[in-house]
Amino acid sequence: MEGVFRMDCHELRFTVAAPDPRVLSGHIGSVFNSQKVKSLRWMTLAELSVSHLAEEEIVVVEAGAESLDADRAALMAAAQKHLVLYLAPKEAMAESTAVAKHCTEVMAWPGSLLEFESKLRRLICRANKGHSLESALMLKVNLVGESAVFQKVLSNIGKYSKCDAPVLIAGETGTGKEKIARAIHYMGVSDNQPFVAVNCGAIPDSLVENELFGHVRGAYTDARQAQAGLVEQAEGGTLFLDEIEALSPKGQVALLRFLQDYEYRPLGSQQTRQATLRLITATNEPLDALVAQGCFRKDLSTTASTSSPCTCRRCVSGAMMW
Repeated sequence: MEGVFRMDCHELRFTVAAPDPRVLSGHIGSVFNSQKVKSLRWMTLAELSVSHLAEEEIVVVEAGAESLDADRAALMAAAQKHLVLYLAPKEAMAESTAVAKHCTEVMAWPGSLLEFESKLRRLICRANKGHSLESALMLKVNLVGESAVFQKVLSNIGKYSKCDAPVLIAGETGTGKEKIARAIHYMGVSDNQPFVAVNCGAIPDSLVENELFGHVRGAYTDARQAQAGLVEQAEGGTLFLDEIEALSPKGQVALLRFLQDYEYRPLGSQQTRQATLRLITATNEPLDALVAQGCFRKDLSTTASTSSPCTCRRCVSGAMMW
């Protein structure tokens, strides 16, 4: 069956591969029909080949328990470049783990049609988010441009928004570093979570740990009530530290210690807390030069722009220049 499925005015193509496509079509065909999918191909697993798939095709794969080893290579090849919904055989879920971790979505099969439709919709949303990146950024953060350099920035935003690794944004004052940070946040997996921004140059050295990690009631004389720090405020979302080069040596040590395992302890507390957030930093000056001058810690410069403890399989973070 050939044709076009439109969602947000963008064309999407689907391929479904299974040991017996006719049987699987009888189970899930109604879901595609209800979504008015027109560009849909059914094929056997033996026919599945990455070379025959369009660049942004959505692939649904059912692997039979008895042929799991034989199907593994084709499935993993598809998962490297495409959005894949893997229908893993219920009776071989343990054996499917190695393959499943490479796929975008996974569900035990046979399973609920409602769950299948939900996961398919998630893939469609992800595909359309990639298609509409430029228009979405224009609407959300007023990011507009046509130059080759700007298009490269858009490409980097799309790449970094797909994972939760730390990102270091370098650029002169007025070049829109916070806009880039917000774009990465809003286009990413935490777009409905808090975005907390702070200028490191505005944090007094004596208050840096209190600002970052907060305090509990009674931590010091005037601490009449507990106060959440920036890390807690950004929980589940993004913490954006602008002008990171302005952090005092004490602040650099505190931030580096936090980035080792994303654990922190509010002032006055006996309990260590685990943070789940994404860190984005920005600098007006090349950190390498500041490291060479002895003004900035080399280990912090490295840690702030390399992969975080959070899962990040397909993207390597780093400095983004424009």
